[in-house]
Amino acid sequence: MKLASTITTSALAIAGAGLWSFSGSQLASQGKFEAKPNPLGLKMSPYGQVIAMAFQTPIDRDWHGGIEVHDVLTEHDHGDSDGTHGHDHGHDHSGCSHEHGLCEHSDCDHDHGAEATGLASHAGDGHSACSHNHAAGDCGGCGHEHGANSVTADMPLLDRLTRAVKTRTNPNPPSPGHQWYIRRELEKKLRFAYELDPSHYANYNSYHLFLVQPSLGTSGHSAGQSREAALKLAENTMRYCLREQVDPRPSLTAASAAYNIIEIMFLNEEHYSIDDMRRQLEIIDFCMGRHLSILEKSLGSGVWEGLSQARQSEVVDRQRFTLKLRDTAEKTILRLEGDEEAATVSVH
Repeated sequence: MKLASTITTSALAIAGAGLWSFSGSQLASQGKFEAKPNPLGLKMSPYGQVIAMAFQTPIDRDWHGGIEVHDVLTEHDHGDSDGTHGHDHGHDHSGCSHEHGLCEHSDCDHDHGAEATGLASHAGDGHSACSHNHAAGDCGGCGHEHGANSVTADMPLLDRLTRAVKTRTNPNPPSPGHQWYIRRELEKKLRFAYELDPSHYANYNSYHLFLVQPSLGTSGHSAGQSREAALKLAENTMRYCLREQVDPRPSLTAASAAYNIIEIMFLNEEHYSIDDMRRQLEIIDFCMGRHLSILEKSLGSGVWEGLSQARQSEVVDRQRFTLKLRDTAEKTILRLEGDEEAATVSVH
């Protein structure tokens, strides 16, 4: 009797260990064991939205101070009292004529929403023409105003001290290892800012850029893994943003996420059919339709008037930009359909 009980107990223990090992490996592969703390419930809350907006300033400062090095204290003076650059680094980069393979964005002013962090023009993917003012003789064309030491001299003491704290004093550019570290920290900040408010247009698009650009991201993932991560991010963003029924801005972020998906399809057309692309174009249209519907309601309810003039202009510009991207995507699909028909005719 004891032998039978021992055998039964051992068999159950072995079966339990096998099931535990199998289910554990499945959960680990899906990221179910990853801790996702939400202290004080800040993530995806109104407070989180405010903090996500505030994150743009330190991200921009880290980028321009550590990756895109323009100046040192002993040589250049940009004339700002807050330690930032003299030109507007709320980069809209509407002059960047990107050439994204099949999508042919030479005329779409493609910035992927990274205007708040100034990252779009530095992705290393054919971004040939930045919207900085490249005046002749200005530090190799960086567009900054140099030599204005008299401006600093006229600043109040506190402003000068603030500027001195934030200005880079090392005359040597960062080493490759240091640049990689800065990019990793920026990626962490962008991920946290996105988690605080997935509907924030600029933070989402900047984080997307870090996922799809090997020259920026530090995850070490393969191209396929990066593509899957970007697709998952875009899908989660759309689901979250389309819940909003009052503010017209999140649905515009959803449309941008939908476009990012179709752009991935264009760049990996061997994995997707024309029908897949057409369906994704319909999702872009749905998101834009939701945006325009909510925008119309907000005009009557007073929500739109509650936004500042700068925010209103930002929404209008992004709406126009997204519509231009949508039209470009449709033209690309038509071209791919033409190529497919031509290939079919040549075979026959």
